[in-house]
Amino acid sequence: MSDVATASVGVRLIVGGSSAKSSAAATRAPRFISTATLGVDLKVMSGAAVVAETVVDVSPGSAACGGSMSSPRTCSASTTLVPHGTYALVATTYDKAPVVGAIPGTAHALATSTVTDVAVVDRTTTNATIYVSGIVNAYGAPGFVSLSADGAAHQVGFALAPTDYANEPIVAGVNDPYSNPITLALTEVGGTGHVSLKLNGSNVGASATVSRSSDAVQVSYDGGGSAGYYATVAISAIGVATSTINVSPMFVVMSGPYGSGSAANFIAAGQTSTATITEAGAQNDVTYSATPTACSGVASVGAVSGTGASASAVITAGSTGATGCSVAFTDNVGTSTSVAVNVATTVTSTPLTVQGGYAEFAVPGGGGVGNLDALHVGVDGRMWFCEFNTATIGAIDRSGTITRYATATAASNPTSIALGPDGRMWYAEPSTTRVGAMAPDGTTVDYPISIGSQAVAAGPDNRIWFTEPTSTIVAVITTGGKGLVEYPVGFQGVAIAAGPDGRMWAVPQSGATVYAIGTGMNGTVAGSVTAYTTGITPGAALTRIAVGPDGALWFTENNKSKIGRITTSGSVSEYSTTVGSPKDIVAGLDGNMWYTDNSFGGHTIGKVGTGMNGTTLGVVTRIVGSAALGMSGNTPSGIAVGPDSNVWFTERASNNIVRFTP
Repeated sequence: MSDVATASVGVRLIVGGSSAKSSAAATRAPRFISTATLGVDLKVMSGAAVVAETVVDVSPGSAACGGSMSSPRTCSASTTLVPHGTYALVATTYDKAPVVGAIPGTAHALATSTVTDVAVVDRTTTNATIYVSGIVNAYGAPGFVSLSADGAAHQVGFALAPTDYANEPIVAGVNDPYSNPITLALTEVGGTGHVSLKLNGSNVGASATVSRSSDAVQVSYDGGGSAGYYATVAISAIGVATSTINVSPMFVVMSGPYGSGSAANFIAAGQTSTATITEAGAQNDVTYSATPTACSGVASVGAVSGTGASASAVITAGSTGATGCSVAFTDNVGTSTSVAVNVATTVTSTPLTVQGGYAEFAVPGGGGVGNLDALHVGVDGRMWFCEFNTATIGAIDRSGTITRYATATAASNPTSIALGPDGRMWYAEPSTTRVGAMAPDGTTVDYPISIGSQAVAAGPDNRIWFTEPTSTIVAVITTGGKGLVEYPVGFQGVAIAAGPDGRMWAVPQSGATVYAIGTGMNGTVAGSVTAYTTGITPGAALTRIAVGPDGALWFTENNKSKIGRITTSGSVSEYSTTVGSPKDIVAGLDGNMWYTDNSFGGHTIGKVGTGMNGTTLGVVTRIVGSAALGMSGNTPSGIAVGPDSNVWFTERASNNIVRFTP
């Protein structure tokens, strides 16, 4: 029998040589061992077989460490003799020292590593360099991250600071990555397509794996979605319980008759709008504050009420008419989202006294019959109107001064106009494949869409919604002209308005049905359609719809001489106007809904009580004008209420605009 040549493998360990808590962490020795290390297990492996195993006590004062009590301390270990050959060396560090030659069962592994292809030469000691990889026991991740839902793109990084079982920070590099890499999985709640993960600057979609301390993780957010939307990032690693980070955009939505998306547009002092702040998934200790800018005399903001996922504050209009006021809502994490506050210029000139309360103004330009229709108050206090025949948008102030602005596209035939959350007047162009927006100074921009636009309104999601003239589609676009989305709704809409329930309400080109379309706000599903028919007289030919001060939607029945009212739950009431053909309808400042009667050659407007401000629900009053009272009797059409409480309407058959003082 011959002797088998044998040798041992020696390892030198530096216990506590550097720590992630020190500035030297980034440049630590590759043989760094956690300061909590008290025991080491060394195995020499041939395939799956353990050829030799040694456990070493490296606690302070141990023989392997030369009796050193300090930190760092240098310790040495070697395996029992093994035959010469090529092996793998596995080293695992523990937080307990060996007892009777074995690592206790109550010990916790702190780090591990495997070195392959270790060549053992007979009758020598082979020294091996081991890069020990820390075993993650805790992630050191935040539980909550917030960002601004302002329509702009944002990136937020969150730092992972993993620790081992002894709560020692782990620093992992190229040669010693985490023993159990950390996996991140992104999930969106209440919407899709708004966030993604970035790893070291590269977009990796919905998942990422972090294996080194230098790995940088970010969440990219496009600024979109609606209240209730948030994302979760699930963090997991082998042997560690999953943790979750909530990534919560801060949405601020203005509500009430004067709120629209991220703007409040007041037309008189004392009017209020509630700002609802939503950070879905936020922890209960998240608080909010409000900071107004350039709002002196324009508006004031009350104290923020509520914490965590939802809070609110009331903004009140002042007596100074101006634009440029904004209110920033900020959480205690540092995220801020702002809303714009506009107050129409207060009219102080002496009212023009006209018999019967009427004043009629002729629109120049030769528009002719059928030129005038829609009318809407702007942030500047002027009444803005569409000129269908001349491709013009006009504005008239209280004194009767008319300014006309050409649209960006010839033959646009504008038909509907509404105030957007950006302070511009948005108008529909049924004869083009565009929708237009005009600033108070007349600067206009056309935004391309797929078909055309018929009726337009600002939505509760801070976007512009419109119906299409030759299709059964309702579409939506951002105020920047981006992100066009089209929803097949099964009807051709002739009018559309934002309801108080987060839905857009519309009436069809013909028929007796009111439709509600979800916007994604207030828990509604974007693009979902609910049809309401019960209670509406068949053949009514609905023409316009508007939200009332009572929170219901009011609509006109052109063929049946009726005004309809529908609650957001779908309950319908109808009120007879006795005669005539109701056309347009708008909420007055006096608690009434005001409407026009477009019986050709007629000269009637009317009002119906909503039960608000002392009015009686459903009581209809017809106001019949005449040429002798300053009203030519030329088919009232569009109607709006000015900042001075006067009722303004267009005359479709005469190209005039009338101001009526109730």
